[in-house]
Amino acid sequence: MFKYKATDTSFSEKVKVYKVQDKWIFETLVKGQNGGQAVKFTSTQLSSTSVTFENPTHDFPKIIHYGLESTALLRAFIAAGTDTVRFNFSKAQ
Repeated sequence: MFKYKATDTSFSEKVKVYKVQDKWIFETLVKGQNGGQAVKFTSTQLSSTSVTFENPTHDFPKIIHYGLESTALLRAFIAAGTDTVRFNFSKAQ
C-alpha cells in the first residue's frame, strides 16, 4: 500500500531481516498485497558494503539490493526482468 502527498509517495511495509544458518532473510509484509502473507527473500550476495536478496518465484520484485555508497548515502533498488525501481536514502541530520 502507498500514499501520495503532493509529489511524494510513502509505502506501508513491515520488514524483518534475520539469519537462518549461513543466509540472511529479508521478509517483507506489504498491506493489501500477497494475500496478507509475508514474502521472503534470501541473501545471494553479501559484502561489507552491500547485500542482495532474491526470490525468483515472486512476481515483483525478484531482487532487492542495498549498497552503502558512503556514511551518509545508501542506494537501493528492486528489480524483476527489465523493470527496476531505484531508491536513495540519505542520513538524517
